[in-house]
Amino acid sequence: MNKQAALEELRAIREKSLGDWKYRVFGTGAKTFLAIPGGELVNDLGFEFVLAIGETHRVVYPAYPRASSIEELADGLRMILDAEGIG
Repeated sequence: MNKQAALEELRAIREKSLGDWKYRVFGTGAKTFLAIPGGELVNDLGFEFVLAIGETHRVVYPAYPRASSIEELADGLRMILDAEGIG
């Protein structure tokens, strides 16, 4: 698959949501990588990286609402990992 086709495939992955928390999951690897891009949109900025590791890692790529504390951010990320069955 060429790079452009792969990027289109990534963009087509359905965005999931848990309340205000939105995310995408890509890849089939045994290891999981939680990519924290820093923002409220699930955008394309990290997708080239996701393509590079998608065969060896499952990548969770969240967007998140503004958090009032690091604990609130961590709780939201844990909620996504729990929903995806990631320990």
